[in-house]
Amino acid sequence: MRFRKPSAILAVSLPMILTPPHKDLLAQAYIGSGKSTCIVLGMLCRVDPSQKVPQALCVCPTRELVLQNLEVLRQIGKLTGITSECVVPKDGESASKRPIVMSQVVFGIPGMTNSMICAKELDVNYLRIFVFDDADYMLADDEFKIDSLQIMKAIRGSDNRCQVLI
Repeated sequence: MRFRKPSAILAVSLPMILTPPHKDLLAQAYIGSGKSTCIVLGMLCRVDPSQKVPQALCVCPTRELVLQNLEVLRQIGKLTGITSECVVPKDGESASKRPIVMSQVVFGIPGMTNSMICAKELDVNYLRIFVFDDADYMLADDEFKIDSLQIMKAIRGSDNRCQVLI
């Protein structure tokens, strides 16, 4: 992908994301600074390819950002064998018509992701890493905020210790 050296956000945050104990992280960077790459590398490194359950979840405020992050993951992770998918509604589709998510890395928007967690179609019990991408935007919007907080509550209520990146 033509990287010569890590961007500032990668150089500072990636070691923090990957070094045990895996602590939660709040980071801020400008558009085009490499946040998507940082998110994707963090998720890919934390997934155990032998476990065929959701282990990484990234929630974004828009379908476009979900698709952008998914594309970055597929480019960087194409030789890993790690499975990925996005949970955004397609035209005329409701959450109840979707199959249970079994991909190891999942990207979604708050409403659809929360609906699938509530419907037991997205299991958060094995998550190792959870990313709120553009969290400031999601927590400022009342509708996104409610779904985002419910997602966080479900993740914190599971038995695993999931690293949270904001």
